Amino acid sequence: MGRLTCGVDLFDHVFFGITPREASLTDPQHRLLLEIIYQACEDAAVNLHSCDETIGCFIAASDSSYYSFNLKHLCDSSGAQPTVQRQIRLNNLLGTMATKVAYSLDLTGAAINVQTACSSGLVALQVAMDHLRQGRCTVAIVGTSCIHLPPSGYLYEPDSIYSPTGECAPFDAAANGIVHGDAVCAIVLKLAGRAVTQRHKIRALIKSCAVNNNGSASQATSFAAPSVAAQAACISAALVEANVDVSNIAYVEAHGTGTAVGDPIEVEGLTQAFDTVQRQYCTLGSVKSNVGHTDTAAGLVGLIKTVLVLQHRYIPATLHFRSANPNIDFASTPFVVRSTGTQFETERLERGPLFAGVTSLGMGGTNAHVILQEYHLDIPFVNSYDSQENTVHQVTLSDKDLESLKLDLRELISWLEKQSISEEPPIVANICYTLNNGRPAYQYRLVATVDSSSLSALIETLSQLSIDRLTPARHIGRFVFMFPGQHSCSRSLTRQLYSTSDVFKNAYDNCAMILQSYQSSGPNMIDILLADDDESMNEEWQTWMGLTTFMVEYGLATLWSTIIRMPHLFVGHSIGEYVVATMTGVLTLDEALKLVLMRTCLINQQVALGTTGILLAVRIAYNDAIKYVNNDRLSIAAVNGPSHRIKL
Repeated sequence: MGRLTCGVDLFDHVFFGITPREASLTDPQHRLLLEIIYQACEDAAVNLHSCDETIGCFIAASDSSYYSFNLKHLCDSSGAQPTVQRQIRLNNLLGTMATKVAYSLDLTGAAINVQTACSSGLVALQVAMDHLRQGRCTVAIVGTSCIHLPPSGYLYEPDSIYSPTGECAPFDAAANGIVHGDAVCAIVLKLAGRAVTQRHKIRALIKSCAVNNNGSASQATSFAAPSVAAQAACISAALVEANVDVSNIAYVEAHGTGTAVGDPIEVEGLTQAFDTVQRQYCTLGSVKSNVGHTDTAAGLVGLIKTVLVLQHRYIPATLHFRSANPNIDFASTPFVVRSTGTQFETERLERGPLFAGVTSLGMGGTNAHVILQEYHLDIPFVNSYDSQENTVHQVTLSDKDLESLKLDLRELISWLEKQSISEEPPIVANICYTLNNGRPAYQYRLVATVDSSSLSALIETLSQLSIDRLTPARHIGRFVFMFPGQHSCSRSLTRQLYSTSDVFKNAYDNCAMILQSYQSSGPNMIDILLADDDESMNEEWQTWMGLTTFMVEYGLATLWSTIIRMPHLFVGHSIGEYVVATMTGVLTLDEALKLVLMRTCLINQQVALGTTGILLAVRIAYNDAIKYVNNDRLSIAAVNGPSHRIKL
């Protein structure tokens, strides 16, 4: 008996650039973890190809039964080729799992394997959190994999850890052992501030994660036995780090193996750590009653369940719970186990955000406890470069081959149709932002624009696309931002961009506020931009042409940098050189605006004094131009190149 993962033999080897032979020699724990991690990044809208992110992976997996039952005989055979033996070992070693993930997905952050038996998932989480806090990576992927092969049950033996009934019944009087299960799971982490700024969908906040060990046998009855004192110390440390009062912990996901010895010890450790007179206010649950014991993946499975508890504000039942273990007096603890699912009480929700704990205990004594907080955003995000009021939206899809791209399109349309009839349909601008920025760009791509902010219009536009004759895109290794010199920027076009792009507006407003801080009598570039169209305002716009050129180019550069990424090269001419210096950090925005303002004011002063003259660009060589400036009326202002335009 056991709860087993279906389809472990299925794997999209072509997508990950792996040959069929190599895939067949690779543990399904490796193969499925690759797919699950990729899907987790898609769900989190993390672009694996983004040059702005350093992505680390922290992996835990169980011993390879696939190797033992399917491949070991190939290595032991006297006629086995050394190259095949080496490949088999590399593809199935626990020690290569994280680096195999990093290699397959081109991740450049730390790639670390963690092994602390059943608590490996949460310990890997703690390592990932440390790397994020220390700035060693900007994104951390935590993945765990446990697949038992060949798929089969077990023969019950008296006094073993396995349940004779095939049911795992945590905290119940009939609790008599575990049932093994399979799980492959992954989560994606970012520092909260960065995740909010980049407008990711945040499912929960991790307030703390504590890890310790039982230590010597004085704390536990044997190497494999749990310890009340060590568990209590670990949970207490997590509560202190999270700075959360135990009265606010509404749910705890226990390790909950469903054994007569382990369950009472765990409840006693929790009760000591909570150290409160409040009774039976916190629900205790265990996902092992649903999926069995998933070994190294158990902690992360419990964490994901708890995130869903907080996200949906719903406590699922602990299965097979009928009456409490007689060695656990729940009435004298803060905890209660529920045999039916229920919503959190209204009174508890009105007190503030929900908090929850997750415990994971490893054989050998490595204990881990995590404190989570729910995250709910009252006002939905609208993406940073394309406001909801904008009537033109662009959506991009990309995949490695044409058939996969067609499937992506069908799945997107189907998802949009379901969302269109939901109570809170998604915002079109957010959908486009996620697809344009949160997905890698592959060889086959489609782009569609929709002149509306309605889901129905987007669905109709996508449904009418025909992509049978798409040709693969060529890889462009480098691209350049080029900034021209002073010119007359259209005030009406600038105003339209200002009203439809938050990023451009913020960049323009920032420049305007800096200019205002220099001199109260200086130009109010926001008023000049937004004033009604009349001759005097248009003349005022032209008067400050140097500033308007800089501000428009700076705003556009900032906008494009959020839509795609920073270019490999900047090229600027005249005023454009100031923009380049600002974008590359040679000048601060403050310094660049001071210089451009000074330049513009000097020109305006000459005009105010009645100085006559004109700036003329001529396509002529310097040696020819010098013949025409032998009088006081002409002078050479700039030589742009040996045979390029000369400014007179």
